[in-house]
Amino acid sequence: MILSGPKENGVLLKSTRFGFSTPSPEDESAKELFYYMPWCGHFYCDSRYRYERKHYPYCLLVYVQAGVFHVDYRSRHFDAQAGDVVLLDCTEPHCYYGSEGLEFYYIHFDGVNSHALCQYILERDGALIRSDSNHLVCDLMKDTISFYQNNGYETPVEVSVRISRFLQILLLSQKLATETEDPVLYCIQYIHKNISSQISVKDLAEMAHLSPYYFSRLFRRRTGFSPAGYIQNLRLNQARNMLMATDLSVQEIGLALGYVSGPSFSNVFTEKIGCSPKQYRELMNH
Repeated sequence: MILSGPKENGVLLKSTRFGFSTPSPEDESAKELFYYMPWCGHFYCDSRYRYERKHYPYCLLVYVQAGVFHVDYRSRHFDAQAGDVVLLDCTEPHCYYGSEGLEFYYIHFDGVNSHALCQYILERDGALIRSDSNHLVCDLMKDTISFYQNNGYETPVEVSVRISRFLQILLLSQKLATETEDPVLYCIQYIHKNISSQISVKDLAEMAHLSPYYFSRLFRRRTGFSPAGYIQNLRLNQARNMLMATDLSVQEIGLALGYVSGPSFSNVFTEKIGCSPKQYRELMNH
């Protein structure tokens, strides 16, 4: 792995980029068996950032964190904004460029059936992806960059598994629904985006234009949980991740996840998980 600082025009100094060795032309078996990742990074850019190519051998996956990521691809122009995912097969002519305040995560990838899968997703969803699964791409991007920033090492098999997780998310994703197209999915998306807020069944039912009773039955039929149970399960899953991956206090985590106080969060966590948040963090750290 090579840690490389920003050298391109428009890439700011606080950006991070990692380069990796790729299979040699003679090692065709590795390309046929595994995915590999020549580059990944977390970029902060200004309006000077620009790439225009007729051909580049890899696929590109981008998650836009802030600002606008402009793309010209397949005779179309689009502006990806915060929360959007962009997928390009860079063997085709392409151009992308930044705006002031642009921040994004990216990976280049190749190997196995990368280009065939990329083409399949492009034909199905297009290069600009607005999906209910984009937050999963974001989480995995952040985890990837954090892993390498902490000097993590992965074997070629482990790298291949990491990239396959990205592709699995894209393949299983669904386009964002409106409240009229799919009221339950629309409310699930709302819950994920607003998990730190107080969310009531009444509010969700109103968004779905359904009665609370009918909405709750429909929600349980689709998810296996009541709305309140789904919210609680999501909060506890996020709490476990935050206890392992951050140094935030129990109080801070509870408030960030919509609990009215640290003690109320601790009580729910202890009841459902079987140990206190502090005990869980200590257990996972060991």
